[in-house]
Amino acid sequence: MLLGPTIGGNVNVATTGLAGSSSVGTAKALGSFAYVRSLNVNSRTTAPRGVYFDSTGTRLFVGDTANDRVIQYSLGTAWDISTASYVRVFSVSAQTTNPRDIFFRDNGTRMFVLDGTYIYQYNLGTAWDISTASYSSLRITQTDSQPGGIWYSSDGTKLYVVGYGSDRVTQYNLNSAWSSSGYSSSSFISVSSQTITPYNVAFNEDGTKMFVISDAARVYQYTLGTAWSVSTATFDAMILNASAQASLSFALYVGNDDADLYTVYGLSTALVLQYSR
Repeated sequence: MLLGPTIGGNVNVATTGLAGSSSVGTAKALGSFAYVRSLNVNSRTTAPRGVYFDSTGTRLFVGDTANDRVIQYSLGTAWDISTASYVRVFSVSAQTTNPRDIFFRDNGTRMFVLDGTYIYQYNLGTAWDISTASYSSLRITQTDSQPGGIWYSSDGTKLYVVGYGSDRVTQYNLNSAWSSSGYSSSSFISVSSQTITPYNVAFNEDGTKMFVISDAARVYQYTLGTAWSVSTATFDAMILNASAQASLSFALYVGNDDADLYTVYGLSTALVLQYSR
């Protein structure tokens, strides 16, 4: 369990206009995403919540709130969810009956699951194979009353939790990378000027862009003046209105060098939705 003081505070998010976007140090113009395709996962879950890809885009993981588990798919073509095929499931019901989001360490050897209060850590004996996962520890008791999503910095030294109880993204500076040894400080940024129901958060690979999705399936982009520091974030623009495909969305993932964005929809039909720019 992470224990530590909270320093810093609410950072107002000012509109700065259309800023540039970057990933892995490569400049990219800010642009809106357009709907491409969907993957029906209704045969596996009626309540998807959480979506994650490995770095190659050939493995897809979907959180299953209805059955308290994580579902793994294999993609024949990287980042193309129309080529996804079911592989396996892993139950987290011994730890939680309310999984809200999932995240993996960059090398695929650790999986993190968020519920309404805690983040649980699992170790994978074989990278990216959830059948080899075993529960390790309770990683953190996070502070938001209604957490929706989690993300880690690329080096594992910072943890981010988005919450619709507080309408903010909280950053925890960990004492040791990818460990449960506690955190030295925390800070947060309010996103209430854009949405009062932020449900998930994602970052690009170099930590200079942050993306927040609302329950109304709208995605907002922010630029971080200092990589991975939410206190330096400024609002760019709403880059996606996915309400035509999903009236309610709980998950967000941005990958493939910021070229593809993924959400989930879980009301009448459970879908993973893909958008590109």
